[in-house]
Amino acid sequence: MKPKTLALIAQDIRQSGGVKSVTKLAYRLAQSNGLKPTILSYAPFKSNPDLSVSLLNAFGRGKIGRAQIRYEENDIELIGAYFPEYEPNRYKTNSLWKEVLTHFDMHMVLGGSAINGATIETHVHKFIAWTATTIYDDRIDRLNRNSPLFALQYLNLKKLQAMENRVLEKCTVLLLQSRYAQESVKRAGVQVKKQKIVPVGVDTDFYKPDEKRSKDYILFVGRFNDERKNIGILLNAYRLLKERNVKPLPKLKLAGANPSDDVLNLVAKLHLREDVEFSGKVQIEMLPKLYQGAKLFVLPSIQEGLGIVILEAMASGIPVVSTRCGGPEIIIEDGENGRFCENNDAEDMAEKMNALLVDDILSKKLAEKGRETVEEKFSIRAVEREVIAALMEVYPEKF
Repeated sequence: MKPKTLALIAQDIRQSGGVKSVTKLAYRLAQSNGLKPTILSYAPFKSNPDLSVSLLNAFGRGKIGRAQIRYEENDIELIGAYFPEYEPNRYKTNSLWKEVLTHFDMHMVLGGSAINGATIETHVHKFIAWTATTIYDDRIDRLNRNSPLFALQYLNLKKLQAMENRVLEKCTVLLLQSRYAQESVKRAGVQVKKQKIVPVGVDTDFYKPDEKRSKDYILFVGRFNDERKNIGILLNAYRLLKERNVKPLPKLKLAGANPSDDVLNLVAKLHLREDVEFSGKVQIEMLPKLYQGAKLFVLPSIQEGLGIVILEAMASGIPVVSTRCGGPEIIIEDGENGRFCENNDAEDMAEKMNALLVDDILSKKLAEKGRETVEEKFSIRAVEREVIAALMEVYPEKF
């Protein structure tokens, strides 16, 4: 008997970030339960200009296209759009989406938000969504109110919000990655049919402690050029520790991106050139060693739908300090398995970091409890039960 097929509707996973992690996790869970998953994504014009009709090629191309690729052991189908220069058009459905969707038994929308589901909500009568926030909450703080383009950008965001709200209303079961996600949907004023908090899980066999490794640096992993990651607060907190002659004070390692000019300028301004190391983008197979070599992991974000890097660090047996930025608040119990610091407060962050740097007993206690928390609540095995149960509830006839 042929395996049942599952369409995972998400953004292009060739881009990095938390959405990529969630999508690859859903793909893996589907495979391990005998399903045949395929990731369906809008084909970004920058990487696949031949699949869309745009202002740049409208006179030479009359139809959009699709392409099947294999990327990091995932089957992906890319679908073009008409005039993707206007962002809402990237999520509008079209005849190709309608045709592709008929080949699948089940459908699941994945993302930081549920906006990707706008491509399918008129074509399928039931589907699941698994999200971390809403498009409005994800974007609003990034709009520059002093920009002459603010009004247009805001109208664009409101259009996307309206599209996403229809997805959330039609979704059969909505899986939310955190209480922050739940509150985000509530703020949108959407009437959801059924919802449940299901955080993203991490592979506790892949991310695990290595007590033999020396702990040589303070670590952050993520797209630190993104303003929401608030890397300036971490740099300022580190500067305070240096000024107070805290010992031992390992170097600060920033991984996940190549630094922007703004980040480099701030490092220079704070006189931290000799103290900050940039690791660039790190291949996933190298991440466990990166975490295992850290004495402390710090997340300074303003907003996180969940905070997968927190889970990866805790699974690796590393004590963590995080701002109260949404998702981490369902992961960390302050003083039990990690520490919270206040948002935008370098002084408080430096204090919490210092406490763990100088107290090995406390650091070890939080690290061990953190690993235990991830194993019990946020492992792939724990999350798998919830996701498969949701699929069986929505598609009982397929199991």
